[in-house]
Amino acid sequence: MAEEAPEVLERGELAFVATPRVRPLDDDAPPHPREVQRLYLLLSPEGKPLHRRLLIGKNRLPEGARQRFWACIDRVGSSIGEVAGDLGEQEYETKTRGARRRPPGRSLAAGTYALVRHGDHVHFAYRVDDPSAPGDVLRALRIEPRASYVVAAFNPAEPPRLGAPDRRLEDAPGWILAKFGTRRFAPLDLDLFDAEGLEIVIMSGRHDIDGAP
Repeated sequence: MAEEAPEVLERGELAFVATPRVRPLDDDAPPHPREVQRLYLLLSPEGKPLHRRLLIGKNRLPEGARQRFWACIDRVGSSIGEVAGDLGEQEYETKTRGARRRPPGRSLAAGTYALVRHGDHVHFAYRVDDPSAPGDVLRALRIEPRASYVVAAFNPAEPPRLGAPDRRLEDAPGWILAKFGTRRFAPLDLDLFDAEGLEIVIMSGRHDIDGAP
């Protein structure tokens, strides 16, 4: 039997954005990779009036043979401002350390991506076209010039893996639960990719795929 040809489900533009940890107001030094508080992936699909923000667990991408990292579809909105508007600078007072500042989110790299179905699984592949962070920062966060991963959705009926109870879809619609049945994972199709709050798993390895950018 002939192998099923890959099917491109979606293409679009992406950006990696990091928010540095909180600092004193007079500290404007660029963050070291260890000082990254959150690593986000912003996705803007072609031909769709929506944008997504993914929160990447462990603040870096997986590498090596079949390493698994968790992520979450953190926000879905109709504009990039809607999904990234809260990543700006924030200032506030603390009782013990005085005035503190969370620097604004900083763009690390931008490029293109593709979501490709291949048989019973789905690949997420990207290519960086415009790196804006130093090479050592990108390497520390494992943002490669080009990479491909197998991605799967995690059943929202299971306990959340990122340690944030508000990310659990307590009242997940029946159509979402039907995609999983009794399984813990399901291929990350477009309907699930647009489900805000859904957790996903990103698996590394050798995943070259036709249709990747």
